[in-house]
Amino acid sequence: MAVSLISANLATISIESFLYGVFVMLYTSSVYFLVQRGQRKLISLGLPAKSIYKAPMFVVAHIIFCTVTGHWILTVYRLFYAFVNYEGGTQATWVYANLALDSEIVKSGLLMATLAASDAMIVSQVPIFPQGAANKWVAIPPLITWLGLIANGIGVCLQFAEFTMGEYVYADYAGRWVTADCIFTFLTNVYCSLLISWRVWRSRSRAKPLRNNSALGALAIIVESAAIQTVWNLIFFVLFQVRSNAQFIAIDLWSPMSGIAFMLINLRVALGWSDNGLYPQDSSKQRASGQNSSLTFSQQFPMQPLSVTITRTVDQIDDGGSFVEKQQELAGENFGEAV
Repeated sequence: MAVSLISANLATISIESFLYGVFVMLYTSSVYFLVQRGQRKLISLGLPAKSIYKAPMFVVAHIIFCTVTGHWILTVYRLFYAFVNYEGGTQATWVYANLALDSEIVKSGLLMATLAASDAMIVSQVPIFPQGAANKWVAIPPLITWLGLIANGIGVCLQFAEFTMGEYVYADYAGRWVTADCIFTFLTNVYCSLLISWRVWRSRSRAKPLRNNSALGALAIIVESAAIQTVWNLIFFVLFQVRSNAQFIAIDLWSPMSGIAFMLINLRVALGWSDNGLYPQDSSKQRASGQNSSLTFSQQFPMQPLSVTITRTVDQIDDGGSFVEKQQELAGENFGEAV
């Protein structure tokens, strides 16, 4: 059944508002727990508690919150503009069909910014995961596709600005830019997911069981996030290629879905299920810190020789046939140094 343009946008406002509510809940929860746990962790490491506010995931969380919020506000604005403000609501179809309106261009730009910020965090995990086995060369392909996403996102906005009513968006330059964007973000997510999954599997096969849980947790975070974006990307790409108006629903919901995927990462890190590179440390520094801690402890509580006196009770029978308890005190013995 064909979906009309009006029906698609009415469905969009309802579903996007619901997803935005879920996104805000995840955002507030993750930021709160991230600050609380992050400050305690940094203090325990001897680092300034305020440095948590400079953590990449903390900064990107606010950027994505602004872009997703702006996208939702424009969706609501366009609803009122189409059905109330413009021509008394009699030309709603024209409003939604005109891609050259400023509100549509800015909304598309906010979507591209959300995708770029979210993909950037996934790409950033490639050369540093796992720590100690970095290879920056493997980050070049996803970096290229990420830059391609940004370039094509700018191209989409420029093409929308030059759009005129009557043009066929699926066949003109704008449609090609949109298709290229889908391909670039798809390649970025799939490449990073496969590479990180392989590295986690390799480190898990060589590590002790205690480290396996942490590795699997990090794997779940990255793979689940990339899976959400990849699946939604495919849904929109298919709908766009078959030229269905339902693609307007998919592309508008892409922004909150991408935000939700990222906030799930933040929430898991905030709850302590994985640090996910939030507190990068050098292993040599950690060993030195541990040695200094042991030295300090030994200085505060020096070891002293420990003398033990043992008293032994012996039951004997005296000449009269009665039991007599005698206590024999052994000489104090030095058992060496103890805490």
